[in-house]
Amino acid sequence: MLRRNVDEKSFRDELIKLIRDNNKTQYTAEDIVSVLEKTRDWFGSSSDCHIWFHSNKIPSFSGLTPLEVLERYNINVLNDFVDATNLGSYE
Repeated sequence: MLRRNVDEKSFRDELIKLIRDNNKTQYTAEDIVSVLEKTRDWFGSSSDCHIWFHSNKIPSFSGLTPLEVLERYNINVLNDFVDATNLGSYE
């Protein structure tokens, strides 16, 4: 489990370790880091970004969290959602 209120480098290092430790993934640590970097401006901190990634329900994806979207579909679907949201196309 990632710690809250850590500096960004520690947060990124912990996230990469967590993902690499989970050998069931169909995506890379860099994929998740790229999504978090694209969404960082939506939040006040990396910790808030991490919370969004793991717990925010996205209505457009039947209430899946961003992590669940990534696991069920792929990184491209999640990136498309983030890019569209950044352009104002989603909720």
